[in-house]
Amino acid sequence: VAVPGDLYGPVLVNVVRNGGAEEFEAVAALMGSATLAERRVRAQAALASTKHPALLARALAMAFGPEVKAQDTPSMLAAMASKPEGRAAAWAFLQSEWPKVEERFGKSPIMAAGIMK
Repeated sequence: VAVPGDLYGPVLVNVVRNGGAEEFEAVAALMGSATLAERRVRAQAALASTKHPALLARALAMAFGPEVKAQDTPSMLAAMASKPEGRAAAWAFLQSEWPKVEERFGKSPIMAAGIMK
């Protein structure tokens, strides 16, 4: 089914937010095969919208792994932090995995401030 461009992001968010692991993995596959940066970033935001703790952990691992460009990590974290379940997961991750943040972005206070925002 073709989804109009202006509805692509909201549809993916609803699929992930109201689905489970199968839907999460389907959107992750869309993210991986996206040829347009806009679609890739919208898929990343959708993945960050899940309610499931295990999938939030997977989304965080993706945000700091090779699946997500470093330039897209802050927006993925912001999408996650915009939801109550995601906010707690993102904060716990940042507290326990700060060395991964520094590894990805260096010790730049400007980048750290952008992530913490």
